[in-house]
Amino acid sequence: MRPRRFITEEGGHGSIYLATPIGSFSGVPENTPYLVKAEARKGNAQSLASEIEVWNLLTKLSNKRLQPRRCKDGSVTPFFPDYYGGKFETGVNFMIMERMGCTFSDEIKRCGDILPFEKICPWMLQILDTLQYSHEQGYTHGDLKPANFVFGHTKRADSLHLIDFGVAYKYRMGNPLTGKHNVYAAKKNHFTGTLEYASISAHEGARPSRRDDLESLAYVMLRACCGGLPWIGAALQGVKEKEKNSRVRAEKQKALDDIDAAVMNALGQPVPLPVRTFLQHVRSMTYEETPDYDYLRKVLKGAALLTYAGIFHP
Repeated sequence: MRPRRFITEEGGHGSIYLATPIGSFSGVPENTPYLVKAEARKGNAQSLASEIEVWNLLTKLSNKRLQPRRCKDGSVTPFFPDYYGGKFETGVNFMIMERMGCTFSDEIKRCGDILPFEKICPWMLQILDTLQYSHEQGYTHGDLKPANFVFGHTKRADSLHLIDFGVAYKYRMGNPLTGKHNVYAAKKNHFTGTLEYASISAHEGARPSRRDDLESLAYVMLRACCGGLPWIGAALQGVKEKEKNSRVRAEKQKALDDIDAAVMNALGQPVPLPVRTFLQHVRSMTYEETPDYDYLRKVLKGAALLTYAGIFHP
């Protein structure tokens, strides 16, 4: 393995190096570029070590190569990058993954900051499938945002994949389908995620449930279709860093009372009907409630079909 000398990205959960294989490397296709995500080991603060454990569980080891598999009922195919394994070395943790293409955030910017709902619908269905799969394995993602959705580099370039399980949370004890769900517990001054896309519960310091992942997904759709989010921007001007969480939570809660008016007033855009319906449904769920993924798919698919037929115009 020979990582290139430049870092493609550096963030809170490790640095990502673009790399190419040399010779033979177990499990990595010859001449296929891949990524190495590395993190220096600093005491107990080892988010990449936790992420490796999650990837190992989600993708399952098979013939020295980790592959995605279908959910138990065979109805969902998760969209993950190919994952080749991770290792804990002295002083550093690292994992090796397929090289991916641009992020959904890049695509939004490329398209002028606003995407029509019918364009993003197939991609959001892919992310919804992947979330269902992850949830059925017992984990919530905890940090859904456009930067954590990536397109394929060469193969599957039209598919959107979910990455970065650095703050993933095991929300059930024991069996991922039947074990006891962890109870809601707000923790003051404890926030994990990204302010713009975090659920209200996350702002309150609670660990993410399945509902919270879906709430964040609704905010991603809102951002993509409306050109922004009404709780970000002028509301944060002059606000101290330590006060931003409470300010965003307050602005977000106020906007959710009438999301159509809030988005129109702040951004001058209408909220697409399927996005509003999706958001209202997940906001009505309880913390421990099992999502009705099929219903949510129908909300997105139905609107897409109507749009295609010229009946519905977001």
